[in-house]
Amino acid sequence: MTLVGYIPARSGSKRLKNKNFKDFFEGLSMTEIALRKSKKNQDISFTLLDTDNEFFLQKMQKKGLTDYFRVREKKFAQDNSSTKDSLLDCIDKAEKDLNIKIDSVALLQPSSPLISQNSIEIIIRK
Repeated sequence: MTLVGYIPARSGSKRLKNKNFKDFFEGLSMTEIALRKSKKNQDISFTLLDTDNEFFLQKMQKKGLTDYFRVREKKFAQDNSSTKDSLLDCIDKAEKDLNIKIDSVALLQPSSPLISQNSIEIIIRK
């Protein structure tokens, strides 16, 4: 079974611009926290970062926090864009680029940085 950790991180936000990339806790952004949790989980085979922020993407790639990344197309980076559509597009491209079949996805939202590592493991194993 191939389980991937999918982290969607869009730059645009109506209330707090670039909230997913701002320092949140101990110098880490909410997106970096989600990426670290995905990489730490033993059941997750690959960590996928899906973002329209190229600078942040390169920074996370240098830190080794993403196994696959893509610059999200503009149509998936709008206020009315759905996470589901972006996820399906990213999974399709990752399967082709990595030559794998993804069976399951753990969606780790940057906007939920307080979820514990233990909670993620419990949810995955159920």
